[in-house]
Amino acid sequence: MLKRLLMAIPITVLSGLITTTVLASTLYQYTVISETDAGQFYGSGPKTTRFDTGYGGTSKQYYQQTGGNSYSYGAWYCNGSLGSTAYWHWWVGIPYNTGPRDGVVRYYAYNNDSSENFSIVVDQESFGNYFAYIGYTKGTGGGMGSSCYTSMSNACISGRPCSSSYEVWWDANKYYPSAGTAPPKGHHPY
Repeated sequence: MLKRLLMAIPITVLSGLITTTVLASTLYQYTVISETDAGQFYGSGPKTTRFDTGYGGTSKQYYQQTGGNSYSYGAWYCNGSLGSTAYWHWWVGIPYNTGPRDGVVRYYAYNNDSSENFSIVVDQESFGNYFAYIGYTKGTGGGMGSSCYTSMSNACISGRPCSSSYEVWWDANKYYPSAGTAPPKGHHPY
């Protein structure tokens, strides 16, 4: 019994350290959120996991929503929070592919200070194996299910080309909390 108790103490301490590390974000540090991480990515609707393209070798793909295709959605959540308000700079990953034309989609970005929440239209065809900078939110962050996240669906954008043959991609996103509104870098390759 004493031997089990002594073995359990280091495991309990270690699991407490891991939990603390996962729940804390740091200023001036990039954090990548994978589209395959169920602890940080939430998706609904049909998507095909691709193992031939994307950041880290994977991505998710479907087609633009029209009369024949179903609605598909994904959200990338911050994996921690800060003790004070910061500007959270966001990049969306768009993989390279040689298939049909990629769709035009709208990304939404949120944080717990709603004054800097926004949406932006991105033509995924314009990028390949790139993190496209989309802007910043303001807040303290949070974890899965919090108000700190980016999201995107395969819905058509009014006034933009849309076809059920256009591919739509969910790949890794990343964020960078900082004290200022200037991003540390713009669009850049994986």
